This record gives sequence, C-alpha cells and structure tokens, in this order.
Amino acid sequence: MTSNRQVIRGNDNIQQNGDNNHVTNYFGYNSGDLTESEIYELLKIFVTSDIPGNVDFANTNPAKFKEKLLYNNVTKYKFIFDEYFEEQFTILKISEDFPDSEPIMRKLRTLFYDEAKFYNHELVVGDGDKQLDEIYEKISRSITHDPRFIDSSIKELKMDAFVYGLMSYGILKCKILKNPNEESGD
Repeated sequence: MTSNRQVIRGNDNIQQNGDNNHVTNYFGYNSGDLTESEIYELLKIFVTSDIPGNVDFANTNPAKFKEKLLYNNVTKYKFIFDEYFEEQFTILKISEDFPDSEPIMRKLRTLFYDEAKFYNHELVVGDGDKQLDEIYEKISRSITHDPRFIDSSIKELKMDAFVYGLMSYGILKCKILKNPNEESGD
C-alpha cells in the first residue's frame, strides 16, 4: 500500500495538492529587503525632519508592548506590527548606535501628543488605531517629501516598512500611545 501523504518541514513553505496548479505569491512585503543602512538613512531623514521634538518625557516604567496596544484600543495595528517586528528591533539596534537618539524619541512623542486625547488637561486613552493612522501619515509625508528620500534608491514599500517599524519602536519605548503604568504611578 502506498501513501500519498506529504510532509513539509521548515519555515516559509507552501503546500499545494492537485494537478496543474498555479501559485502566485500574494503574501506581501518581504521585510528582509530593508537593509540596516537604509534604516539608518531613513532615521537621519526623520531626525532632521520638520516634525517638532520639544516635549519632555514622563519617568514611568514601560508597559509590555501587547498590553499597551490592548490598553489603547489598538486592533488593526496589532496585526500590522506583527508583520514588521524585525524592523522594530533593527531600529532599536541602530538607534543605540545613533549619534543622538533623543530627537527620535522627542519627535515620536510630539507626534503622539498631536493626536492624543485629553480630558481636563490629562492624557486619556483614545482610539489607538486612528491615532496611529495619523502618526503613520505624518511620518510618511515627512520622509517622502524630503529631497534625500526622493534622490535615494529606497522604494516606497521599504519606507512603509520603516514607518511601521519606527511606530512600533515608539510604542515599545513608550513614546507613542498612553502607558498604562502612568495610571498606577509605576
């Protein structure tokens, strides 16, 4: 008795059964295409953009990433950030070697405050997905209109991956979205 059972092991595999099948890859962006040097160049563009960065930071313990998304009513971006986690950690690594990473943090925090919701002069939880939509647009616009980006060979698809990675990095570092630990004073 013969078996037609197929076993597939490893990552990034596609299994297909039948005859005369046609496969087209519609899985989207391959995050491995964005190099560290491209991330560094995009960070330089972001740091020197016209986005203000004149806010102070609260000295509160950071919350866990997924906890912060849940606390801020983020649903759509939870899935997007899952796709771009490699960019988030590459940005984290590169920012540690960046000559001065404080402007990155200040600009991200300013972008969040521009979209944040306040009640009686206190920061409150808002519609996290809507806030992140606006932050995404502002970062993208500042980069795509910069002559260095226009003159570069970096594709817009890579720039999108960078922006998602930068936003998730900002959330990780508690500069974007409300930190649930601010409520408890941790």
